[in-house]
Amino acid sequence: SQQVMGSPGVANQPIIDAPDPGGEDNYAIWSETTFSIDELADPLLSGPTADVNGDGISNLLAYALHLNAHDAVDASLLPTGVFTDTAAGLQFRRRVGETGVRYELERSLDLATWTVLRDAASNGEPTDLGDGAELVTLLESSQAAESQAYLRLRVELAP
Repeated sequence: SQQVMGSPGVANQPIIDAPDPGGEDNYAIWSETTFSIDELADPLLSGPTADVNGDGISNLLAYALHLNAHDAVDASLLPTGVFTDTAAGLQFRRRVGETGVRYELERSLDLATWTVLRDAASNGEPTDLGDGAELVTLLESSQAAESQAYLRLRVELAP
């Protein structure tokens, strides 16, 4: 499963593309402690692409960004654009020590075709937020800063 979002300067609207997740991971453990027995029995409530509280944030994205799936999301906790003279990127929360989720920065010139920025680099060490999450900044070098482009964060369960 995966969840992607983020377009600096535009209200964040999730874009979902979700094949079935594979393998046992921390997401499954989180699901078992986050959802009730009745919710777990209904993948339309507890599945990775489901949005249990209707706030527009999938359960997988809530997990990956260390948010509460049942509470309405606080917009200040969502990914934000970061711009310098030579780079552009996104800053986002992630679970400390999480290895079962892949976070990828993607770029598009037209919102139809997206390219994973494999050369996007973390800007320094993550900042521990003291709540089980850390703040990470992924930047793409000058290419994004030189042209008008859209960036988003793709979040998916690691294989």
